[in-house]
Amino acid sequence: MQVSVEKISSTECRLTIVVPAEQVEQTYERQLQAFAKKANIKGFRPGKVSVAYIRQHQAYSEGVRQEALGEIMQTSLEAAIKENNLMPISQPRVDPKPPLANQPFEFTASFEVLPEIGPVQCKLDSIEKLAVVVTTEDVDRVVEQLRKQYTTWKEVDRPAQEKDRVVIDYYAIFEGNADMDNKVQNFPLELGSKIMLPGFEDGLIGAKVGDERTLHLSFPADFGVADKAGKPVDFVIQVKQVFEADVPPLDEKFAQKLGIESGQIEDLKAQVKQSLEQERIV
Repeated sequence: MQVSVEKISSTECRLTIVVPAEQVEQTYERQLQAFAKKANIKGFRPGKVSVAYIRQHQAYSEGVRQEALGEIMQTSLEAAIKENNLMPISQPRVDPKPPLANQPFEFTASFEVLPEIGPVQCKLDSIEKLAVVVTTEDVDRVVEQLRKQYTTWKEVDRPAQEKDRVVIDYYAIFEGNADMDNKVQNFPLELGSKIMLPGFEDGLIGAKVGDERTLHLSFPADFGVADKAGKPVDFVIQVKQVFEADVPPLDEKFAQKLGIESGQIEDLKAQVKQSLEQERIV
């Protein structure tokens, strides 16, 4: 295999790769054998098609040859990149030349690479060490986040409450037009998360599975879509499921689940504090 490397710019490279005819034919023959073993052609038992038959029929032989050329381009390109210590950062654009019988196969591949960076000289007369302050509130907040990460959800048969998760379908009605094309289905929503318009989540408190509610709300004055900002909008909502949060208690079992062998909550908080201090130094 012959490879030439052309640097188009500091961030783009082009490889020209020439694969010997012998390698092309060997790959083609191997692909023929593999195709014959799995081919299901009328008149032959599965896997009993002769290689000679496939070679004689252009529809089959050309397909096998294209697969062989694809394999050759992939393997030779990977080898060329490795041999030349290149570091592609984009998908190569491959351009093969038309293959000729009993002739070497040539193709080019262009891609972006990391630019070469020369020596960088840096001199510091002094360096300031940051004072890291991690408060008790910081630690407690992370611990609560960990508890939330390990929360499981249990489906319940009762009206939805604050902090429950509901699964809903909904669509909007704006200026009298029902936007059914953008209807949202099977949307999980934690009541109290405040990710929806003001009043949306509050309007689902007390809803049960099977309920349909129409909420009369308004877009905020600072809404990102100017022609909707401050204007009224209705939402038609169907409640499909209600789930209750099962938050793990802050106890020995939970601490051990997080890798604290002693199971002591104070040891857990000490580890959280140490991690926060290291993150803030970085």
